[in-house]
Amino acid sequence: MPQKDIIHDVVRVALQRAGWRVVMEQLMLEEDELRVFIDMVATPEPGSLPLSRGEIAVEVKSFNGAS
Repeated sequence: MPQKDIIHDVVRVALQRAGWRVVMEQLMLEEDELRVFIDMVATPEPGSLPLSRGEIAVEVKSFNGAS
Protein backbone atom coordinates (compact mmCIF):
# COMPACT_ATOMS: atom_id res chain seq x y z
CA MET A 1 0.00 0.00 0.00
CA PRO A 2 1.19 3.53 -0.68
CA GLN A 3 2.01 5.74 2.29
CA LYS A 4 -0.65 8.04 3.69
CA ASP A 5 -0.33 11.62 2.48
CA ILE A 6 0.82 14.19 5.05
CA ILE A 7 -2.69 15.73 5.17
CA HIS A 8 -4.59 12.40 5.33
CA ASP A 9 -5.79 12.85 8.92
CA VAL A 10 -6.79 16.49 8.30
CA VAL A 11 -8.96 15.43 5.36
CA ARG A 12 -10.56 12.64 7.42
CA VAL A 13 -11.49 15.10 10.19
CA ALA A 14 -12.83 17.60 7.63
CA LEU A 15 -15.05 14.92 6.09
CA GLN A 16 -16.38 13.95 9.52
CA ARG A 17 -17.14 17.57 10.41
CA ALA A 18 -18.96 17.96 7.07
CA GLY A 19 -21.30 15.09 7.90
CA TRP A 20 -19.49 12.09 6.41
CA ARG A 21 -18.54 8.86 8.18
CA VAL A 22 -15.27 7.31 7.02
CA VAL A 23 -16.01 3.59 6.72
CA MET A 24 -12.76 2.37 5.16
CA GLU A 25 -9.19 3.58 4.74
CA GLN A 26 -6.38 2.39 2.47
CA LEU A 27 -8.45 0.31 0.06
CA MET A 28 -7.03 -1.46 -2.98
CA LEU A 29 -9.24 -2.44 -5.93
CA GLU A 30 -7.81 -4.90 -8.43
CA GLU A 31 -9.20 -5.97 -11.79
CA ASP A 32 -7.06 -8.04 -14.14
CA GLU A 33 -3.76 -6.11 -14.25
CA LEU A 34 -5.20 -2.78 -13.07
CA ARG A 35 -4.65 -1.78 -9.44
CA VAL A 36 -6.30 1.30 -7.90
CA PHE A 37 -5.54 2.59 -4.41
CA ILE A 38 -8.19 4.65 -2.61
CA ASP A 39 -7.36 6.61 0.52
CA MET A 40 -10.84 6.67 2.08
CA VAL A 41 -14.40 5.57 1.51
CA ALA A 42 -17.10 7.59 3.26
CA THR A 43 -20.87 7.49 3.62
CA PRO A 44 -23.13 10.35 4.72
CA GLU A 45 -24.21 10.33 8.35
CA PRO A 46 -28.00 9.77 8.51
CA GLY A 47 -29.83 13.10 8.28
CA SER A 48 -26.65 15.17 7.95
CA LEU A 49 -26.64 15.82 4.21
CA PRO A 50 -29.86 16.49 2.27
CA LEU A 51 -30.47 14.27 -0.77
CA SER A 52 -27.24 12.33 -0.29
CA ARG A 53 -27.00 8.64 -1.08
CA GLY A 54 -24.27 6.10 -1.45
CA GLU A 55 -20.58 6.31 -0.83
CA ILE A 56 -17.73 8.49 -2.01
CA ALA A 57 -14.15 7.45 -2.70
CA VAL A 58 -11.57 10.05 -1.63
CA GLU A 59 -8.02 10.39 -2.92
CA VAL A 60 -5.84 12.65 -0.75
CA LYS A 61 -2.98 14.59 -2.34
CA SER A 62 -0.89 17.49 -1.10
CA PHE A 63 1.41 19.50 -3.31
CA ASN A 64 3.88 20.89 -0.81
CA GLY A 65 7.08 20.13 -2.73
CA ALA A 66 8.93 22.29 -5.22
CA SER A 67 7.37 22.35 -8.67
